Amino acid sequence: MPETGIDVGDLAPRLAFFSVCQADFFEEMVKVRAPRRCYAKIMKQGFGAKNLQSMLLRFHHQTAAASLTKPQYMVNVMRTATHALAAVLGGALSSGSKKARSTSTLLTLPMRPLWANSRAKSR
Repeated sequence: MPETGIDVGDLAPRLAFFSVCQADFFEEMVKVRAPRRCYAKIMKQGFGAKNLQSMLLRFHHQTAAASLTKPQYMVNVMRTATHALAAVLGGALSSGSKKARSTSTLLTLPMRPLWANSRAKSR
């Protein structure tokens, strides 16, 4: 990045990327691991980065609401946990997960006790 006047050692450690984790467990792990290796090679060989921090890819993985279903809202807990596990095993630096009931904003009777217990424990 010499033509812009910005040193790669100053800019690259500040970059962060975002991705959504879908239902395929092994594909999601690869989706995190492969870009990290490619990014390190591109920064080192393409831009001449010398600082290790410039070659590390900062990556956030968010679980997808597209694979969650309204009729099976209790199963959504396991789906979200599987998405989060794939992100962690892939090496994502951070991960965000959806609520079990994110497909609907209304709390129904079966979810109220679960919701009330989780709120009481978090206080």
